[in-house]
Amino acid sequence: MSENALKKLADLVRNWSGSLWEMTGSGVGGFRMNPQIGVNLFSSTDLAWILYAMGEQDIGGDRRAPWVRYLQSQQDARTGRFQYDPAASNHSSGHAFWHTVRALNILGGDLLFAPEYLRPVLTCSGLAAWFDAVDWSGPASNHHEVLGLVPILASRGDQEWTELFYAKLARQQDARQGIWPAGTGHVNISRTFAYTVLHLAAGRMPRMSEKIIDAILSLQRDDGLWDKGPGFLTMDAAYLLIRLPRRTGHRQADAAGALDRLYAAMTDLLEARIRTVLNNTHGMLAVVQIFALMQEAMPRRLPSEKPWRFDWDVPRMYCSKVIAGM
Repeated sequence: MSENALKKLADLVRNWSGSLWEMTGSGVGGFRMNPQIGVNLFSSTDLAWILYAMGEQDIGGDRRAPWVRYLQSQQDARTGRFQYDPAASNHSSGHAFWHTVRALNILGGDLLFAPEYLRPVLTCSGLAAWFDAVDWSGPASNHHEVLGLVPILASRGDQEWTELFYAKLARQQDARQGIWPAGTGHVNISRTFAYTVLHLAAGRMPRMSEKIIDAILSLQRDDGLWDKGPGFLTMDAAYLLIRLPRRTGHRQADAAGALDRLYAAMTDLLEARIRTVLNNTHGMLAVVQIFALMQEAMPRRLPSEKPWRFDWDVPRMYCSKVIAGM
């Protein structure tokens, strides 16, 4: 794969995303998912993340202002919640809040309203009660709700609250295997990724990082991926095998081999199957971010005049002046 191949992918994504743009009235505009699913919050946040990941500088251009207004218009003025259109996504309002705050940061915007629904968790007692109300090993628990607290973590800088937040994450970690969640014997790759991201964002290492590496290596499929997509499980695994081994020195050669197999799989996707992803903006987000991670790990194989970006662990991307003022 060459720089020209990455440029070809970027050009494809730009043209495809442009075809999804639609003005919706009253000076707002957003993105459709596909011909069947119209303008929606999920796709409109996905596209901000995608274009940013490809290293775009003037994201949106003339579309930026109506795009920001559309994202802001999706917040409930009374509760401060964001909700996805069920036709586009079944992800929670916590995910929608986290995803939208980052998209607004990418586009130079902010929330219009404080997330009043989160006000009870701004105190340490409220945060503890929020975590303790959930069985985090149960099938109904989801790390997306925890991600919905990240804008508070990034914006307020409350040290006591922060320490409690990480202590609650630690309680969900399996004491023997090092992965998340505890007590199930099952590796939730996405939760293990999300909580590792949150640790590295704060300059912390998750406990038993070596065991996390072992677990992720053991789950790679014969085709080089961690799911059929390639989707977010593959993206999550790539992040863990790029960021953790170089910090710990653990199984670096094995991780490099796993990434070589991933490179081969993604080369096949780019050359033969990339257009199969063009019906879903969230699937394309995973693909683009996998390439951004691979470029980080293999800069000589994937050179680019404009480096791609994977900075889900950069706290400023989740900051909000509105939240800081609560």
